[in-house]
Amino acid sequence: METIYSIKTCKIKLKIREQELQIVKEPASALKILRSVYADLDVDQEHFVILCLNSANSVTGYKVLFSGGQSESICDVRVLFRNALLMGATSLILAHNHPSGRIEPSAEDRKITSKIVTAGAMLDIKILDHIILGDNSSYSFSEHGTL
Repeated sequence: METIYSIKTCKIKLKIREQELQIVKEPASALKILRSVYADLDVDQEHFVILCLNSANSVTGYKVLFSGGQSESICDVRVLFRNALLMGATSLILAHNHPSGRIEPSAEDRKITSKIVTAGAMLDIKILDHIILGDNSSYSFSEHGTL
């Protein structure tokens, strides 16, 4: 008998929370969490992060999904939602930084956000915001009504 399909398995490690879940009520509370995540990342590279939330808008986890160069990082939507599903997310907050410090979203930023929102709708995972972090400022798609 021939093997037609071979499936590679992976292990998922569950970490027990040692602190209360942080509730995200507005972009400012998400930004506070994101600033602490980005504090440990290289500032001269672009990094794409997801915050996973449950139905009560409590952050259940986050993951740095993609790291790129000084002017871009590539976001694979399939990888993004695989991680969101594995973390049991019912909604997400997307974030990435601009090493240049400029927070205005590029055409590519808008395009990938739209693509992720569409894919999330099919999976019943709501995208609450996409936040771009600059040096001392940020841009929230939801605050600007562009989500």
